Amino acid sequence: MPHPRHWDRVRALLEAHEAKAPNVYGVDLVRLDIDRWRKEIKPHRWRVGASAIQKATGLSFSYARRIVGGRHIPKPQHWAALLALIADLDR
Repeated sequence: MPHPRHWDRVRALLEAHEAKAPNVYGVDLVRLDIDRWRKEIKPHRWRVGASAIQKATGLSFSYARRIVGGRHIPKPQHWAALLALIADLDR
């Protein structure tokens, strides 16, 4: 985690990135939206599975297993990949 004195600059970079690249799933990369996690991603984590989470997010398999098991919530930067996996399951 960066030192708090760098947070404003990191936030500015994220906002600039979001302005250039459209965020298809509308995930806020700066703030953790726990209600969105609980409603849109958490109920489907078992269906997706740890292997798919690992491939889509680049996280380690052990961390992906902790996500599936409900022991960890990934950072919002990984949520778009998870939402894409869930959307693929529903097709």
